[in-house]
Amino acid sequence: MADFKAKKRHRRIIRKVEERFTIEVKPFELNDEKDALYQLHKHRFKGYLQRSLFQYINGDEAVEPYNLFDTYEVTIRDGERLIAFSMFDLGDRAMASIMGVFHDDYKQFSLGTFTMLQEAEFAKSEGFEYYYPGYILHESTLFLFKSKEGEIKEKLVKKG
Repeated sequence: MADFKAKKRHRRIIRKVEERFTIEVKPFELNDEKDALYQLHKHRFKGYLQRSLFQYINGDEAVEPYNLFDTYEVTIRDGERLIAFSMFDLGDRAMASIMGVFHDDYKQFSLGTFTMLQEAEFAKSEGFEYYYPGYILHESTLFLFKSKEGEIKEKLVKKG
């Protein structure tokens, strides 16, 4: 992560989002607002998905919130409205992106790419050696934004 630097096209995305929206990086908080956005976002995926964000985090059988990991979030708001969030777990020397969620009305802002860049910048600023940007499913166009950020993927996952 020490060598990570956003490319020109990444800086454009960052500028566009930062000029218009409020961004916050902090420890993850599970709440109804995030679950509502998860409900709107999950239609994009086929196959088995957890019914709620609570179940995604805690598993099907859990009755009380329990997170074994040191999970953080990037949130993006348009005024008071939550329009995107991502979750990432911290380790000793590395961090891993878990999920990115955004409102379809804002897809022109590349919020999935933006949250990934914010996570990478957090990893660098906090001294993490590695950042894993998450899964890319074979033959799925949903994750193409990750492969477009090839330099991020190459540099950040090279040893992982």
